[in-house]
Amino acid sequence: MKFVFTFILVFLNIYVLFSQGIEGVIKNKKGEVLPYASIYLMNAKVGTTSSEKGVFQLKVLKGISYPKLDTLIVSYIGYETYKKAVYLTSGDKKVKIILKSTIN
Repeated sequence: MKFVFTFILVFLNIYVLFSQGIEGVIKNKKGEVLPYASIYLMNAKVGTTSSEKGVFQLKVLKGISYPKLDTLIVSYIGYETYKKAVYLTSGDKKVKIILKSTIN
């Protein structure tokens, strides 16, 4: 049991040391957070959802064949899909994403 716990602890530390990603918050134009939005990196094929506070963290491992340039895609019902080119080479990126409503 001690071995399993040690293995998991070491693996998590390696993951943190050798990972990079994007973190941020998703809001609308009024400044209201948008919970449970879908966030996806198109080329790396990894995704997540935002928390109930609109916060998200998307990690990808360094050194694996992820492209250096990728497209961040954020979608939420009733809002336009957000797309932005991002570079995954210089550590974590912090972003604030503002989605535009499809209803005028």
